[in-house]
Amino acid sequence: MTWDSPHNLLLASLDPATQRDIARMSSPRHFETGAELIADGRAISNVYFPLDLVASLLVPLPGRRDIEAAIVGDEGLIGASLLLGMGSTVGRTVVQVGGSALQMRASAFMELSQRHHSIPRAVRRYLFTLISQTVRTAACNQVHSMEQRCARWILQCQDRAGRSTFPMSHRQLASLMGVRRATMTEALGRLRQQGLVEYSRGLLSVSSRETLETAVCGCYEGIRRDYQAALPIRAGGGTEPYPTVDLSSPEWHDPDVRVVVYLTSDSEDIGFLSTALRSVDCSLQMAAVKTLPQALALASLGPAVLVCGSDIPADDLKELFSVPAFQRIPFVQLSGDLTSSSAILAQATQPGAETQSSTKIGRLISTLAGAA
Repeated sequence: MTWDSPHNLLLASLDPATQRDIARMSSPRHFETGAELIADGRAISNVYFPLDLVASLLVPLPGRRDIEAAIVGDEGLIGASLLLGMGSTVGRTVVQVGGSALQMRASAFMELSQRHHSIPRAVRRYLFTLISQTVRTAACNQVHSMEQRCARWILQCQDRAGRSTFPMSHRQLASLMGVRRATMTEALGRLRQQGLVEYSRGLLSVSSRETLETAVCGCYEGIRRDYQAALPIRAGGGTEPYPTVDLSSPEWHDPDVRVVVYLTSDSEDIGFLSTALRSVDCSLQMAAVKTLPQALALASLGPAVLVCGSDIPADDLKELFSVPAFQRIPFVQLSGDLTSSSAILAQATQPGAETQSSTKIGRLISTLAGAA
Protein backbone atom coordinates (compact mmCIF):
# COMPACT_ATOMS: atom_id res chain seq x y z
CA MET A 1 0.00 0.00 0.00
CA THR A 2 1.21 3.53 -0.72
CA TRP A 3 0.41 6.52 1.45
CA ASP A 4 1.03 9.56 -0.71
CA SER A 5 -2.03 11.56 0.33
CA PRO A 6 -3.25 10.82 3.85
CA HIS A 7 -6.98 11.26 4.44
CA ASN A 8 -6.53 11.18 8.21
CA LEU A 9 -5.51 14.43 9.88
CA LEU A 10 -3.46 12.83 12.63
CA LEU A 11 -1.51 10.85 10.03
CA ALA A 12 -1.10 13.91 7.83
CA SER A 13 0.53 15.76 10.73
CA LEU A 14 3.35 13.18 10.86
CA ASP A 15 6.53 13.25 8.85
CA PRO A 16 6.66 11.13 5.65
CA ALA A 17 9.02 8.51 7.13
CA THR A 18 6.59 7.84 9.98
CA GLN A 19 3.65 7.75 7.57
CA ARG A 20 5.45 5.17 5.44
CA ASP A 21 6.12 2.94 8.44
CA ILE A 22 2.48 3.17 9.53
CA ALA A 23 1.31 2.31 6.01
CA ARG A 24 3.71 -0.63 5.87
CA MET A 25 2.51 -2.06 9.18
CA SER A 26 -1.22 -1.46 8.69
CA SER A 27 -3.90 -2.54 6.24
CA PRO A 28 -6.96 -0.73 4.84
CA ARG A 29 -10.28 -2.18 5.98
CA HIS A 30 -13.90 -1.39 5.22
CA PHE A 31 -16.37 -1.48 8.10
CA GLU A 32 -20.15 -1.47 7.88
CA THR A 33 -22.40 0.55 10.15
CA GLY A 34 -22.75 -1.23 13.50
CA ALA A 35 -19.34 -2.90 13.47
CA GLU A 36 -17.78 -2.96 16.94
CA LEU A 37 -14.12 -1.89 16.78
CA ILE A 38 -13.34 -1.94 20.51
CA ALA A 39 -15.37 -3.83 23.12
CA ASP A 40 -16.18 -2.49 26.58
CA GLY A 41 -13.50 -3.46 29.10
CA ARG A 42 -11.70 -5.75 26.65
CA ALA A 43 -8.01 -5.53 25.79
CA ILE A 44 -7.29 -3.31 22.78
CA SER A 45 -5.94 -5.62 20.09
CA ASN A 46 -6.03 -3.16 17.16
CA VAL A 47 -5.92 0.57 16.61
CA TYR A 48 -7.67 2.32 13.71
CA PHE A 49 -6.97 5.48 11.72
CA PRO A 50 -10.40 6.37 10.24
CA LEU A 51 -10.36 7.58 6.64
CA ASP A 52 -14.03 8.19 5.93
CA LEU A 53 -15.89 6.19 8.57
CA VAL A 54 -17.38 7.78 11.69
CA ALA A 55 -17.42 5.91 14.99
CA SER A 56 -19.09 6.59 18.33
CA LEU A 57 -17.48 6.18 21.74
CA LEU A 58 -20.36 4.67 23.70
CA VAL A 59 -20.69 4.52 27.49
CA PRO A 60 -22.91 1.75 28.91
CA LEU A 61 -25.48 2.80 31.51
CA PRO A 62 -27.27 0.22 33.70
CA GLY A 63 -30.81 -0.34 32.52
CA ARG A 64 -30.42 1.92 29.49
CA ARG A 65 -28.94 1.80 26.02
CA ASP A 66 -25.36 2.93 25.52
CA ILE A 67 -24.99 6.73 25.33
CA GLU A 68 -22.58 8.48 22.99
CA ALA A 69 -19.77 10.41 24.74
CA ALA A 70 -17.84 11.48 21.62
CA ILE A 71 -17.39 10.73 17.94
CA VAL A 72 -14.20 9.94 16.05
CA GLY A 73 -13.50 10.27 12.35
CA ASP A 74 -10.72 11.25 9.99
CA GLU A 75 -9.25 13.66 12.53
CA GLY A 76 -8.04 11.02 14.94
CA LEU A 77 -7.30 7.55 16.17
CA ILE A 78 -9.38 4.79 17.73
CA GLY A 79 -7.47 3.06 20.52
CA ALA A 80 -5.38 6.09 21.50
CA SER A 81 -5.61 5.20 25.21
CA LEU A 82 -2.85 2.65 24.60
CA LEU A 83 -0.37 5.52 24.84
CA LEU A 84 -1.75 6.36 28.28
CA GLY A 85 -0.62 2.96 29.47
CA MET A 86 -4.17 1.60 29.41
CA GLY A 87 -4.72 -1.66 27.59
CA SER A 88 -8.50 -1.34 27.63
CA THR A 89 -11.09 1.42 27.34
CA VAL A 90 -14.13 2.72 29.17
CA GLY A 91 -17.10 1.85 27.00
CA ARG A 92 -16.96 0.59 23.45
CA THR A 93 -16.40 2.02 19.99
CA VAL A 94 -18.96 1.31 17.27
CA VAL A 95 -19.10 2.44 13.63
CA GLN A 96 -22.01 4.83 13.01
CA VAL A 97 -21.26 5.73 9.39
CA GLY A 98 -19.66 2.89 7.45
CA GLY A 99 -16.40 3.49 5.65
CA SER A 100 -12.70 2.73 5.60
CA ALA A 101 -9.90 2.88 8.14
CA LEU A 102 -6.29 1.78 8.44
CA GLN A 103 -6.09 -1.08 10.94
CA MET A 104 -2.90 -1.83 12.84
CA ARG A 105 -2.07 -4.37 15.51
CA ALA A 106 -1.75 -2.74 18.93
CA SER A 107 1.69 -4.27 19.42
CA ALA A 108 2.90 -2.82 16.11
CA PHE A 109 1.52 0.59 17.02
CA MET A 110 3.35 0.59 20.34
CA GLU A 111 6.55 -0.49 18.61
CA LEU A 112 6.30 2.39 16.12
CA SER A 113 5.47 4.84 18.92
CA GLN A 114 8.74 3.99 20.62
CA ARG A 115 10.66 4.36 17.37
CA HIS A 116 8.96 7.56 16.14
CA HIS A 117 8.54 10.12 18.91
CA SER A 118 6.29 12.22 16.67
CA ILE A 119 3.51 9.61 17.14
CA PRO A 120 3.01 10.03 20.92
CA ARG A 121 3.26 13.82 20.55
CA ALA A 122 0.54 13.85 17.89
CA VAL A 123 -1.64 11.43 19.85
CA ARG A 124 -1.35 13.53 23.01
CA ARG A 125 -2.59 16.56 21.07
CA TYR A 126 -5.46 14.50 19.70
CA LEU A 127 -6.40 13.17 23.15
CA PHE A 128 -6.74 16.76 24.36
CA THR A 129 -9.31 17.39 21.63
CA LEU A 130 -11.16 14.18 22.49
CA ILE A 131 -11.39 15.14 26.16
CA SER A 132 -12.58 18.59 25.13
CA GLN A 133 -15.28 17.11 22.91
CA THR A 134 -16.46 14.78 25.67
CA VAL A 135 -16.69 17.56 28.26
CA ARG A 136 -18.43 20.02 25.93
CA THR A 137 -20.87 17.34 24.74
CA ALA A 138 -21.83 16.51 28.34
CA ALA A 139 -22.50 20.19 29.05
CA CYS A 140 -24.39 20.67 25.78
CA ASN A 141 -26.68 17.73 26.54
CA GLN A 142 -27.67 19.37 29.83
CA VAL A 143 -28.56 22.90 28.73
CA HIS A 144 -29.30 23.13 25.00
CA SER A 145 -32.40 22.29 23.00
CA MET A 146 -32.86 19.04 21.15
CA GLU A 147 -32.67 20.86 17.80
CA GLN A 148 -29.35 22.47 18.76
CA ARG A 149 -27.95 19.15 19.93
CA CYS A 150 -29.07 17.48 16.68
CA ALA A 151 -27.50 20.25 14.61
CA ARG A 152 -24.21 19.85 16.51
CA TRP A 153 -24.14 16.10 16.00
CA ILE A 154 -25.02 16.35 12.29
CA LEU A 155 -22.32 18.95 11.63
CA GLN A 156 -19.71 16.93 13.53
CA CYS A 157 -20.66 13.83 11.59
CA GLN A 158 -20.54 15.64 8.24
CA ASP A 159 -17.09 17.04 9.10
CA ARG A 160 -15.73 13.56 9.64
CA ALA A 161 -17.64 11.62 6.98
CA GLY A 162 -16.73 14.16 4.30
CA ARG A 163 -20.19 13.95 2.73
CA SER A 164 -23.57 15.58 3.27
CA THR A 165 -25.68 12.40 3.19
CA PHE A 166 -25.17 9.43 5.48
CA PRO A 167 -27.28 6.58 6.90
CA MET A 168 -28.88 7.44 10.23
CA SER A 169 -32.35 6.57 11.48
CA HIS A 170 -34.38 8.47 14.08
CA ARG A 171 -34.06 5.50 16.38
CA GLN A 172 -30.25 5.38 16.11
CA LEU A 173 -29.83 9.08 16.76
CA ALA A 174 -32.29 9.02 19.66
CA SER A 175 -30.39 6.11 21.21
CA LEU A 176 -27.05 7.90 20.88
CA MET A 177 -28.40 11.00 22.61
CA GLY A 178 -30.33 9.13 25.27
CA VAL A 179 -33.81 10.43 24.38
CA ARG A 180 -37.07 8.88 23.24
CA ARG A 181 -37.54 8.27 19.52
CA ALA A 182 -40.57 10.58 19.49
CA THR A 183 -38.45 13.42 20.91
CA MET A 184 -35.86 12.94 18.19
CA THR A 185 -38.52 12.76 15.46
CA GLU A 186 -39.95 16.09 16.60
CA ALA A 187 -36.52 17.76 16.67
CA LEU A 188 -35.58 16.52 13.21
CA GLY A 189 -39.01 17.54 11.95
CA ARG A 190 -38.42 21.13 13.07
CA LEU A 191 -34.99 21.19 11.39
CA ARG A 192 -36.60 19.82 8.24
CA GLN A 193 -39.33 22.45 8.26
CA GLN A 194 -36.62 25.13 8.35
CA GLY A 195 -35.00 23.60 5.26
CA LEU A 196 -31.85 22.57 7.13
CA VAL A 197 -31.97 18.78 6.73
CA GLU A 198 -33.76 16.08 4.79
CA TYR A 199 -34.30 12.47 5.74
CA SER A 200 -35.82 9.54 3.89
CA ARG A 201 -35.61 5.78 4.31
CA GLY A 202 -32.83 5.89 6.87
CA LEU A 203 -30.74 8.54 5.07
CA LEU A 204 -30.04 11.91 6.67
CA SER A 205 -28.93 14.79 4.41
CA VAL A 206 -27.69 18.29 5.14
CA SER A 207 -29.68 20.65 2.93
CA SER A 208 -27.90 23.89 3.84
CA ARG A 209 -24.75 23.65 5.94
CA GLU A 210 -24.38 27.42 6.14
CA THR A 211 -27.88 27.82 7.58
CA LEU A 212 -27.46 24.79 9.84
CA GLU A 213 -24.38 26.43 11.37
CA THR A 214 -26.52 29.40 12.37
CA ALA A 215 -28.96 27.09 14.15
CA VAL A 216 -26.36 25.18 16.16
CA CYS A 217 -25.33 26.11 19.70
CA GLY A 218 -21.90 27.51 20.55
CA CYS A 219 -20.68 24.08 21.68
CA TYR A 220 -19.98 23.08 18.07
CA GLU A 221 -17.70 26.04 17.47
CA GLY A 222 -16.03 25.47 20.86
CA ILE A 223 -15.18 21.90 19.85
CA ARG A 224 -13.87 23.15 16.49
CA ARG A 225 -11.68 25.77 18.17
CA ASP A 226 -10.15 23.15 20.45
CA TYR A 227 -9.40 20.93 17.44
CA GLN A 228 -7.97 23.92 15.57
CA ALA A 229 -5.57 24.60 18.44
CA ALA A 230 -4.15 21.09 18.22
CA LEU A 231 -4.83 19.90 14.66
CA PRO A 232 -5.67 22.19 11.70
CA ILE A 233 -9.26 22.06 10.44
CA ARG A 234 -10.75 23.24 7.14
CA ALA A 235 -12.73 26.44 7.38
CA GLY A 236 -15.77 24.75 5.82
CA GLY A 237 -15.72 21.76 8.14
CA GLY A 238 -13.74 18.53 8.03
CA THR A 239 -9.97 18.28 8.28
CA GLU A 240 -6.88 18.61 6.16
CA PRO A 241 -3.07 18.69 6.52
CA TYR A 242 -1.24 21.90 7.41
CA PRO A 243 -2.35 24.80 5.21
CA THR A 244 0.21 26.13 2.75
CA VAL A 245 0.79 29.22 0.68
CA ASP A 246 0.38 29.17 -3.09
CA LEU A 247 3.83 27.94 -4.06
CA SER A 248 2.99 28.05 -7.78
CA SER A 249 2.88 31.84 -7.55
CA PRO A 250 5.59 33.72 -9.49
CA GLU A 251 6.43 35.35 -6.16
CA TRP A 252 8.10 32.12 -5.05
CA HIS A 253 9.30 30.82 -8.41
CA ASP A 254 13.08 31.14 -8.67
CA PRO A 255 14.71 29.74 -11.83
CA ASP A 256 18.12 29.96 -10.16
CA VAL A 257 17.24 27.58 -7.35
CA ARG A 258 16.18 23.94 -7.61
CA VAL A 259 16.88 22.63 -4.12
CA VAL A 260 16.24 24.17 -0.72
CA VAL A 261 17.88 22.44 2.23
CA TYR A 262 16.42 23.23 5.66
CA LEU A 263 18.86 22.01 8.28
CA THR A 264 17.30 21.42 11.72
CA SER A 265 17.82 19.28 14.80
CA ASP A 266 14.16 19.59 15.78
CA SER A 267 12.12 16.56 14.70
CA GLU A 268 8.87 18.60 14.89
CA ASP A 269 10.30 21.07 12.36
CA ILE A 270 11.09 18.16 10.07
CA GLY A 271 7.55 16.83 10.35
CA PHE A 272 6.03 20.26 9.82
CA LEU A 273 8.00 21.07 6.68
CA SER A 274 7.57 17.63 5.19
CA THR A 275 3.80 18.14 5.46
CA ALA A 276 3.53 21.84 4.64
CA LEU A 277 5.79 21.63 1.59
CA ARG A 278 4.05 18.61 0.11
CA SER A 279 2.10 20.84 -2.25
CA VAL A 280 5.16 22.44 -3.87
CA ASP A 281 4.30 23.01 -7.53
CA CYS A 282 7.21 24.95 -8.98
CA SER A 283 10.90 24.49 -9.74
CA LEU A 284 11.86 24.10 -6.07
CA GLN A 285 12.54 20.82 -4.35
CA MET A 286 12.47 21.25 -0.57
CA ALA A 287 13.43 19.01 2.29
CA ALA A 288 14.09 19.27 6.00
CA VAL A 289 17.10 17.23 7.06
CA LYS A 290 18.68 16.48 10.39
CA THR A 291 22.24 15.47 9.57
CA LEU A 292 25.08 16.98 7.58
CA PRO A 293 25.42 13.94 5.25
CA GLN A 294 21.73 14.32 4.31
CA ALA A 295 22.29 17.99 3.55
CA LEU A 296 25.31 17.18 1.40
CA ALA A 297 23.35 14.58 -0.57
CA LEU A 298 20.60 17.09 -1.34
CA ALA A 299 23.01 19.84 -2.29
CA SER A 300 24.42 17.69 -5.05
CA LEU A 301 21.04 17.62 -6.84
CA GLY A 302 21.41 21.10 -8.27
CA PRO A 303 21.58 24.82 -7.46
CA ALA A 304 20.58 25.14 -3.83
CA VAL A 305 19.86 27.51 -0.97
CA LEU A 306 20.67 26.48 2.59
CA VAL A 307 18.23 27.54 5.29
CA CYS A 308 18.92 26.55 8.88
CA GLY A 309 17.33 27.06 12.26
CA SER A 310 18.82 28.95 15.18
CA ASP A 311 19.23 25.67 17.07
CA ILE A 312 21.99 24.37 14.79
CA PRO A 313 25.29 24.38 16.74
CA ALA A 314 27.94 26.75 15.41
CA ASP A 315 30.43 23.88 15.14
CA ASP A 316 28.06 22.01 12.80
CA LEU A 317 27.76 25.05 10.55
CA LYS A 318 31.51 25.52 10.59
CA GLU A 319 31.97 21.92 9.51
CA LEU A 320 29.30 22.32 6.84
CA PHE A 321 30.93 25.38 5.30
CA SER A 322 34.30 23.68 5.24
CA VAL A 323 32.90 21.56 2.40
CA PRO A 324 33.62 23.22 -0.99
CA ALA A 325 30.11 22.52 -2.32
CA PHE A 326 28.54 24.50 0.53
CA GLN A 327 30.91 27.42 0.24
CA ARG A 328 29.10 28.38 -2.95
CA ILE A 329 25.57 27.94 -1.58
CA PRO A 330 23.53 31.02 -0.57
CA PHE A 331 22.67 30.87 3.09
CA VAL A 332 19.99 32.27 5.38
CA GLN A 333 19.13 31.55 8.99
CA LEU A 334 15.74 31.41 10.67
CA SER A 335 15.20 32.36 14.29
CA GLY A 336 12.26 31.19 16.36
CA ASP A 337 10.06 28.12 16.70
CA LEU A 338 8.95 27.07 13.23
CA THR A 339 6.02 24.96 14.39
CA SER A 340 4.55 27.74 16.51
CA SER A 341 4.42 30.12 13.56
CA SER A 342 7.01 32.49 15.05
CA ALA A 343 9.86 31.82 12.64
CA ILE A 344 11.59 34.97 11.44
CA LEU A 345 14.57 35.71 9.25
CA ALA A 346 17.76 36.32 11.18
CA GLN A 347 21.05 37.80 10.04
CA ALA A 348 23.38 34.99 8.97
CA THR A 349 26.32 34.82 11.37
CA GLN A 350 28.21 32.00 9.69
CA PRO A 351 30.06 31.94 6.36
CA GLY A 352 27.99 31.70 3.21
CA ALA A 353 26.82 34.09 0.54
CA GLU A 354 23.41 35.57 1.38
CA THR A 355 21.63 36.52 -1.84
CA GLN A 356 18.22 37.65 -3.02
CA SER A 357 17.34 34.00 -3.62
CA SER A 358 18.26 32.99 -0.09
CA THR A 359 16.23 35.84 1.39
CA LYS A 360 13.23 34.87 -0.75
CA ILE A 361 13.43 31.21 0.29
CA GLY A 362 13.84 32.13 3.96
CA ARG A 363 10.75 34.34 3.70
CA LEU A 364 8.86 31.47 2.03
CA ILE A 365 9.55 29.12 4.93
CA SER A 366 8.57 31.84 7.42
CA THR A 367 5.34 32.34 5.46
CA LEU A 368 4.60 28.62 5.54
CA ALA A 369 5.07 28.62 9.29
CA GLY A 370 2.67 31.54 9.60
CA ALA A 371 0.10 29.83 7.39
CA ALA A 372 -0.02 26.84 9.70
